[in-house]
Amino acid sequence: MLWEYLGAGSSTTKLLLHLNWNANDSSGNWNNLTPTNIIWTNWIIWNWSANCNTNSFLSINSALWIDWWNITVMLKLKINTQITSWFSDIFDNWNTNTKTLYVIDYDYNWWTRRLRFHRVKNGVIDNFFTYNITLIPWKIYTIWLKYNWSNLYWYVNWVLVWNIVASGNWTSNFTSRTYINWAWNWIWNQCLFDEVIIENRVWTDNEIKKYYTYSQWKFIL
Repeated sequence: MLWEYLGAGSSTTKLLLHLNWNANDSSGNWNNLTPTNIIWTNWIIWNWSANCNTNSFLSINSALWIDWWNITVMLKLKINTQITSWFSDIFDNWNTNTKTLYVIDYDYNWWTRRLRFHRVKNGVIDNFFTYNITLIPWKIYTIWLKYNWSNLYWYVNWVLVWNIVASGNWTSNFTSRTYINWAWNWIWNQCLFDEVIIENRVWTDNEIKKYYTYSQWKFIL
């Protein structure tokens, strides 16, 4: 498929899902996710694959062994139907080896739609941010988080929307797992995914912008 990320080696790329008819991991680490209530599709233009509705998700209950000081997560998605109540959990990762929780969800509250971002060390700290945005149905978005031990960053497409000083901290007891599109509360047929990347490194702003540009099929590599 044009354009798909090829990864940076299994020691760096911990999870790479192209979602071309399955949830198999292309990182070399065999972190295949298990689909639950997923309708697989193969569109000619985008090859989007995971057509998710209420109680539909991809999951793995094992550690990805991401170093606690370097992490980048990217999800390329589009919503199929606009949410009109409550929220949908787009991404839920408890898989760093120090059990830090990262969550991204799309929320509708008091007539405002927004992306909500969390980084939690259980019983230690909760870095929480909301970014007001109405995701337009059928428009492609790339959602990013990255953490470099001292600072936390969130991006929509290639634009930095928030950053905060966040210490690494040391204690937590979360269970290892990763969920993608674990949805609740009458959100039907809500989201389509094309690619998911989790890496044990911090992407530069230039790399994020290049990925966004190339993955919109503006250039052929």
